[in-house]
Amino acid sequence: MFKKTSCVILLLIVIFVSACGSRTNDPGVQPSSIPPDIAHLAEGVLIAEAKEGDFILQIETEKSEYTVDEPVKVVARLKYDGELPEITIGHSMSAFSFPIIETTRDIEIAYVMPEPLIRTVMKKGEWLEETYKKSGGYGENDPDKEFLKRFLTGENFPDGRYLLSAQANFILYDGKPDQQETKETDFGFNTERIQIEVK
Repeated sequence: MFKKTSCVILLLIVIFVSACGSRTNDPGVQPSSIPPDIAHLAEGVLIAEAKEGDFILQIETEKSEYTVDEPVKVVARLKYDGELPEITIGHSMSAFSFPIIETTRDIEIAYVMPEPLIRTVMKKGEWLEETYKKSGGYGENDPDKEFLKRFLTGENFPDGRYLLSAQANFILYDGKPDQQETKETDFGFNTERIQIEVK
């Protein structure tokens, strides 16, 4: 009787341990330690982050290598993580810019945009997000004219190695905008660069 009971208990322990092991190795199970705001990032995604005051700035791209035939997707996002439930920022057409350097040709690709004053309300803990859209130009005598013409056409990048970063430039209003007692603080900071290769 004792041996029979011991065997049953041993069998139950083996089944329990096996079940736990199979659940841990299940690729569909997300570790609970991953913060909810970045849990959606797939393996292979390149992401860089910077912090300034109560703000977090990120840049993200889907992979480190692209082909010349596929679009390159780059996203910047900004989050306010301070004490207030919401704040107002002022910025140009966008709060983001995307400095890019093509390192095999040593070419800096300017990011230009209109400069109206736009105000955006940011709620604490929510991301303000923008997908990169090509911007820039060249002159008739620009030595990099042919490359820039190719780069600015379509959603894909010409072959080469690129260093990308996200930059945030905005004014933080401490109070209601346009009021005499409102304090304005300028912010301008950028992420570390991430490198992608296009073949």
